[in-house]
Amino acid sequence: RKMFNQCIRSMRGTNRTPNLSQHHYNRHTAFNCNRTSKISDILQDRSYANSKKDPYEVLGVSKTASKDEIKKAFRELAKKNHPDVNKNDPGAQERFKEASIAYDVLSDDEKRKKYDQFGAAAMDDDGPSNMDMEDILRNFGFDISEMMGGMGGRSSAKGQDLSLQLNISFREAVQGATKEVTYPTELKCEECSGSGARKGTSPTPCKKCNGTGQQYIPMFGGTAAARCGVCKGEGTIITDPCSSCRGKGSKKENKTVSIRIPPGIETGNHIKISGAGAVGKNGPGNLFVQVMVQEDPTFKRNGLDLTVNVPLPVTTAILGGTVKVPTLTGEVEVKVAPGTQEGEKRVLRGKGISIPQRTGQLYMVFNLQVPKFISQRQKELLEEYQREEAKEKANPSRTGFSSWFSGKS
Repeated sequence: RKMFNQCIRSMRGTNRTPNLSQHHYNRHTAFNCNRTSKISDILQDRSYANSKKDPYEVLGVSKTASKDEIKKAFRELAKKNHPDVNKNDPGAQERFKEASIAYDVLSDDEKRKKYDQFGAAAMDDDGPSNMDMEDILRNFGFDISEMMGGMGGRSSAKGQDLSLQLNISFREAVQGATKEVTYPTELKCEECSGSGARKGTSPTPCKKCNGTGQQYIPMFGGTAAARCGVCKGEGTIITDPCSSCRGKGSKKENKTVSIRIPPGIETGNHIKISGAGAVGKNGPGNLFVQVMVQEDPTFKRNGLDLTVNVPLPVTTAILGGTVKVPTLTGEVEVKVAPGTQEGEKRVLRGKGISIPQRTGQLYMVFNLQVPKFISQRQKELLEEYQREEAKEKANPSRTGFSSWFSGKS
C-alpha cells in the first residue's frame, strides 16, 4: 500500500496514469510509475467484452488445468503481449485484452463453472464486460481492495446465477411448449422484507461514509470513489438483525417459474430466464435451464431435418406401388417406383421441423422387408422367377425381369 500511495502522490497534478511494468507481476512489488502502459485505455475500450473466444484456447491450457497452471499461462502471455514491450505491434494490445478476459473467466470458480456449462452465453450478463480497474490489477497480483478498501461505490452484490436441467419429450421440442419448474433458491425474507434488520427496525446509516457507501481518495491527479471498508459499500449497517434470516435478507425456499420452450429447440440448448436466480442486495441473478430432449422411436433428428425408416415389402420394391410414411402431422401415402432398392433415400420437402421462416425436410430410408414364411403358391412363383432369371443370365439379350412379369417366356 505504501508503494502504491507513493506512486499516486508522484502523479498528482499530472495526466499520467498508473501503469504496470512487465517486470511487476507480484503484489509485493511496486507500481512502475515511470512507464506509460495505459491500462485505462483497455478499460475504456469495452468492445473486447464481446469476445466469444474460448478462454482455454486463448491461454493455451486444457479444460482440466489447475488454477496455478492458468495463472502461469496468463502471466506468460501478459509478459509477452504487454503494450509496454510491444509498442510497435498493434496486435499485442488486443492479445493482451483477450488474455485478460480469459483469465478473468477461468480464475473465478463461479465464472469458470458457468462457462464450462453454458459456453459463451454465460458471459452475456456477468462476464468479462464487468471487468474494471480492480479486475485488471488483480490479474497481475495486486489486491486493490486490500490496498484501498475496495474500488467503486455501493456494493454491486447481485444474486447468484442458478442452473437446472429440464427433460422434455420429442414432440414438445418440435412443437414448443410451456413447462413449470420448481427449484430451491434464495428468496427475499418476508419477515424483514429483505432488509436483514429485525421487523420494526431499519439498517442504520454507516457513519464512516455517511450512508453513501463511498469514500473519496486522491487518485490520478484527482479523486476517485472507493467502496467503504466498514459497510462494504452498502451504505448501511445492520445492528439488530432479523431473527428469521439472521440479517441475510433472504431465505432458502422453493420457487416455481414458467418456462416457454420455443419450437425446434435441440437437446443441450440453454434457456436464460433473467431475474429467476437467487435474490441479492442489488437484484436477483439469472436462471439457466439446460434442455434435454428425449429420443423418438420413429424419427431421427439432424437440426430441423428428420429421417424415418420406411418398411418396404419385396413385391412393392419390385413392382412399385405405395407405402404409408409417418410424418409429424400424420401418415401420408407415398408412391414407390418399381425396382426400389434397400436403403434408397427419398425426401419429402417441408415435412421436417418448422421454426419461423424455415422448415426442415423429412428423409425416407426404405428398408426391404423379406418375409420369413411364404405359402406354397408363393414359393412356386418365386421358383419360376428364379428359373427365368437363370435363363436371362444365360441369354443377356432378353430382360428376364420384365418378360417374366409380362407373361412372355
